[in-house]
Formats: sequence, structure tokens, C-alpha cells
Amino acid sequence: METVHTATLEFRAMACAARVVVVGGTPAHLTLARTAVEHLEQCWSRFLPNSDLTRINAAGGRPVTVDPATITLITAMVQGWARTEGAFDPTLLAPLLGLGYAVSWDNPAHATSLAAGTSLRSRPTDIEIDGDRCVVRAPSGIGLDAGGIGKGL
Repeated sequence: METVHTATLEFRAMACAARVVVVGGTPAHLTLARTAVEHLEQCWSRFLPNSDLTRINAAGGRPVTVDPATITLITAMVQGWARTEGAFDPTLLAPLLGLGYAVSWDNPAHATSLAAGTSLRSRPTDIEIDGDRCVVRAPSGIGLDAGGIGKGL
């Protein structure tokens, strides 16, 4: 019987413990996986001032060019809201901040701020997604949080 090699890497990502297990690959696959997760965090974290999500939230209704992975995220957010008839709501950034979750658990220097006029809830179906051009236009006043759906993706 042939032995299948496994390699494991643990690290912090998206304010959580992350664990990657590669079965039958090489240690280089661990680096590739970690790089991919770190890239998604750079795109999706509301705590990073230049992330796609932060730029969408601050755009005041203007179109924002984003990473293709962010198109996947925003599409999943809109679909999740529609399929659950609003039970899943990625537009609850203002209440999250109101409850005190404005600062990253991992790095207190990373904080989220709301754009002026951000409302308590919005309709994610009003977000315009142009996947061909990698452009997202969220209505002024929307406050998106990737939260668990970002980690799941």
C-alpha cells in the first residue's frame, strides 16, 4: 500500500485560526493556499482601509473596480439575502459597529468606520455587479460586512 503524504499549516486569517491540510501534494501547496487566503482577506476585510469591501462601503454610490474574487463574494451576499428572504443580511455593518465591533480582534490598529449616511439596513439586491468589468456599485448608504460568508467562501 502506497503512503499518501500530508502536510499541515496553521496560521491566523480573517480573525480566526486557519488550518490547511494538503493531501498528496507538496509543501509548496501550503504556501499557495496561505497566499490565496491572505489575498482574500486583503480584498474582503472591512478592517483594512484599502480593501475592496471598505472601498465599496465608502464609495457613496460610485462604481468601484474590484478583484474578481470580490465579484464572487458580493454575488454570494446578494444571493444569500434573496434566498433567505432577508434572514441572512450582509448590510448590517452599522448595527455591528453600534454594538462595539468596530476594531479587529487580531489587530486593534485596524478599525472600521462608517461613511456618512450609512443606514441600518439596505437591500442587497440594489447592488449592481458587473462581473465582466469587475465593477461593483452599491447604493449610497449601504454598509456591507463579509463576516461569515467571507470565511465560508
